[in-house]
Amino acid sequence: MSPTGDLGTQLQRALMLIASERTAPAVEQAAVREAARLLSADCSLLAFFDIAGHIQSVTRYRVGRMDETAATLLPEESFVQRAYEQGATVLHEPDGALPHAAVAVPCRLGERTLGALGAIYVTADVRPSAEAVTTLTLLATYCASVIENARLNDYAQQELLRTQDLDEPWLSLVEAAPNDMVFIVAPDGRIIDANRTAYRMLGYTKYELLHRTIPDIVPSPSRREDQPVLRALIDDILAGRVKEFESAYITKSGRIFPAEVRVRPVEVAGQKVVVGLSRDISERKAAEAHMLQSDHLRTLGEMAAGVAHDMNNMLTAALGPIELVLATSQETPTRDMLQAARRALLDGAETVKRIQAFARQSDEAVTQAVNLLEVVRDVVEFTRPRWHTQAQQRNVCVDIVVEGADVPQIHGHAAELREALTNLVTNALDAMPEGGRLTIAVERVGTDVAVRLTDTGVGMPPEVMQRVFDPFFSTKRGRGSGLGLSVVYGIVKRHRGDIQLDSTPGEGTTFTLTFPVPSAEELAAAPAAAPPPERVERPAIAGSRPRRALRVLVLDDQPPVAAVLQWILELDNQQHDVAVFTRASNALAALGDQRFDLICTDINMPDWSGWEFARLAKAHDPTV
Repeated sequence: MSPTGDLGTQLQRALMLIASERTAPAVEQAAVREAARLLSADCSLLAFFDIAGHIQSVTRYRVGRMDETAATLLPEESFVQRAYEQGATVLHEPDGALPHAAVAVPCRLGERTLGALGAIYVTADVRPSAEAVTTLTLLATYCASVIENARLNDYAQQELLRTQDLDEPWLSLVEAAPNDMVFIVAPDGRIIDANRTAYRMLGYTKYELLHRTIPDIVPSPSRREDQPVLRALIDDILAGRVKEFESAYITKSGRIFPAEVRVRPVEVAGQKVVVGLSRDISERKAAEAHMLQSDHLRTLGEMAAGVAHDMNNMLTAALGPIELVLATSQETPTRDMLQAARRALLDGAETVKRIQAFARQSDEAVTQAVNLLEVVRDVVEFTRPRWHTQAQQRNVCVDIVVEGADVPQIHGHAAELREALTNLVTNALDAMPEGGRLTIAVERVGTDVAVRLTDTGVGMPPEVMQRVFDPFFSTKRGRGSGLGLSVVYGIVKRHRGDIQLDSTPGEGTTFTLTFPVPSAEELAAAPAAAPPPERVERPAIAGSRPRRALRVLVLDDQPPVAAVLQWILELDNQQHDVAVFTRASNALAALGDQRFDLICTDINMPDWSGWEFARLAKAHDPTV
């Protein structure tokens, strides 16, 4: 789930503010300050731990003031340490040690947990919402990368200052930063020296790297055009006008990765050279891209929800009269034309349902206990006619391999998860028209269960990967609606999960779905996944009350939709008495003057919610 509305915009601003800080203490203070502001919490704190699990630093913020950085957690702050040790979200209910609600989430960098970020609510009866937990998680993940980079930068700068006055500064400097690439560069761009990290990350031997220039290790369409730019940049560095910038490197194997570069001029034996420290920021860039994609898809989801609502109203207004005419007319040519129109409108309604499936991201409770390995096996059997029977008829061989042992159950809707995985399997089969292999692996990864689908198909270029989850985007010309993967995205987000895509043109594609593992207590409280419902014919009830004409109130802010409901009810054999309203306030006033047997109300209206109106109507007359 992504933060919605203004909160999503505020989170982006907070991340930009945090990223603008350059020292570790400043980043940590910005993180706790923004956490308190975004969550409307009374106190926030950020704790970092060393490899042995000992506290390195604790930064606290209470609304209006920043506490001094400490090296201990108070007893009432133990929930923060639990989040670090468990590597999972901790929701604290008020107790004797801490009589306030609180939440803490781990700060992860790749597979490592560096610390935990927490928030405390002093106000009575205030609890962190699900959206607040999601916001805190995104903030903690981003902060882990930025703070780690800031700490390494502090270390590297100290090493630069320590070594620049030595007789042979580069001899100490090139080995000073084990996590950074260090280069000594001549004014003409030649690489004079580098450290072991640079050789390792770029894939060159020392001999190979020291016979290259900076343009050789920076991706560019034309090195000749880069020469004037490089000379101008080095001149600015030597003059002290440029101290840091972002760039990218290309390894010996051709892999490109982004880097943050810090530079300074150093004089060696009377000659000025450039010392540069470069750090791989792939994880930070990936986190930023993920945030932008989440915000982009959230915006699309909100738009899709509005479009689906309006389309439903139009479809209802068109389909209703057709259904009425079909129910009363026996004229064959007319019926045939209307049946064709009805089928087209129903197809449109199915498309709207799929749009709604994408737009509906977090409103439904997910309570069933689901075994993902069983869901995967169901999907493989369900799609067998496509990947086995039909493939054989085309003389094509497709193998599907399922890997995985017992994994923890998750909270979910089995039917929705089957739909998501079926869409992914179908996409994989479409990507292997000449046959191939699809491997589906189910495994536990930390506090999550992951489902990884890897095909040997045609793969995707970067421009397709960027848009693949957008509704209506499709590379299958003339086939499909372009809603399959957007529906998958919506289902995964409703399950508090995440979806990652990795693809190489000509080699294949991997989709990785991850879902959080609930606690034993949460799982015990969840019912088992229900089997598909069976159709049950209800027998007629002897002595049931005969039907009669009803007094019906219809409330819908769209007059065409309200008119369709009125026609249906008035043309019924009982000829019900229908009162139509397009404003909830007018309908509520009518409840005080008249008695109604039945109320039909729209759910989403500009001034009222249909649920709210129904509650007030029921309170006014419990028999309605």
